[in-house]
Amino acid sequence: FVPAAMTPGGGVGGGMPGVPSTMPGLPSTMPGLASSTHGMPSNTQPGMPRNVPGTVPPSPPQTTLTAVPISLRGRERYCSGGAWVGPAPEWPKPPADATVASVDTSGVLPKHLPIVNHVRRKFTALLAQAVGAKKRELETLDNRLGGMLLFLNHGEGETHLSAPVADALLHLCNAVASGDNANVNAYLLHVSTHYWEEVAYWFPALKRLTRL
Repeated sequence: FVPAAMTPGGGVGGGMPGVPSTMPGLPSTMPGLASSTHGMPSNTQPGMPRNVPGTVPPSPPQTTLTAVPISLRGRERYCSGGAWVGPAPEWPKPPADATVASVDTSGVLPKHLPIVNHVRRKFTALLAQAVGAKKRELETLDNRLGGMLLFLNHGEGETHLSAPVADALLHLCNAVASGDNANVNAYLLHVSTHYWEEVAYWFPALKRLTRL
């Protein structure tokens, strides 16, 4: 039995007598291979570029979405400063004697008749109770709303409403009748944004009617 060599501190060393646990000239950690890399951020991975102080990393390429083109014909002329100025001469206008009560709607498709009924019912009720300035305001709306009902008659050309506009008006009237203000605003925005050329003459009057 060979007793283990005593360490200088009085402990028992596990190595061979006279042989140190580390070889001279070979440190336990090699210079440049430390467990923590000095001068490099901890999140820097080998092969990845390091951020240079004072520089901004490049942004990823941005994707540009192309919106559906919207007609702007007449917008600067009729909505300048948010005020309604008037229709373009080339846009169709109803006869001067076209009113909500008197206009011929015999050519309106059955599915769009609720539009006629709603406009006439609401306009007649408001006019019966209006006096003074309110009555004069309704009288100025009469021809424009009557023109809308006239253009609602089924047919082709600028003097007839297209099917998408007529369908949107049907949904709008249903929303007004049910008190659904969110959908009222949504359909008004939809019609004015996408079909402005077609609705420019009577749209302000219809929008005003929905607010009364």
